[in-house]
Amino acid sequence: MISAVIFDMDETLVDSSSTWTEAEARLFRHLGREFSPEVAESYKGMNATDIGRTIHAWAGAGNITGEECGQLLKEWLIKNFDGPIETMPGADDLVRRLAGRFSLAIASGSPIQAIHHVADKFAWTPYFKVMVSSESVLHGKPHPDVFLLAAEKLGIPAAECLVIEDSLHGVRAAKSAGMACFAVPCVPNPSINLEADMCFDSLLDLQVEVICSFRQP
Repeated sequence: MISAVIFDMDETLVDSSSTWTEAEARLFRHLGREFSPEVAESYKGMNATDIGRTIHAWAGAGNITGEECGQLLKEWLIKNFDGPIETMPGADDLVRRLAGRFSLAIASGSPIQAIHHVADKFAWTPYFKVMVSSESVLHGKPHPDVFLLAAEKLGIPAAECLVIEDSLHGVRAAKSAGMACFAVPCVPNPSINLEADMCFDSLLDLQVEVICSFRQP
């Protein structure tokens, strides 16, 4: 039985792709490189610290550390979240319909300041009992730490939690945590289809009744 629903935020609840891409491209340029979609795909779903390290390792920059790259990316992201951001189709309605039936949490790779900013912007703060960033745990996605932290703060066993994700790293983190996972991938990914418990084209297609009736295999 599902008692809690834990949402990823970026590209799951809100369309923040340009917010992230702009900050990432700025870091690539800072390191003297052009933005690489292939590298970006490899770190999709990770937090700013891990993405900064990944870009740094790929760029081979010697005058700055991976940790410093992560800090720069985090600072630029927080500023970018002040710009225009829209909800993903169906997100607002789903959050409001689930709130009366389940405990809700956000577990995201975005900085915690950005998570709270988004929740306030769309008046979601009263609905989410817990909001956590993978910046606050030892290992970000695809490790399960951030989802386990969210479950701990909710006071609900991992086996009773359902994660809603868009990335392969996020799906793997959820499954490693022993949680059910529904995926709403923003781009087709056969691996997500295989590893998630269920996949949907959009949150518009995810009915509350499906969550209520879902049982872990």
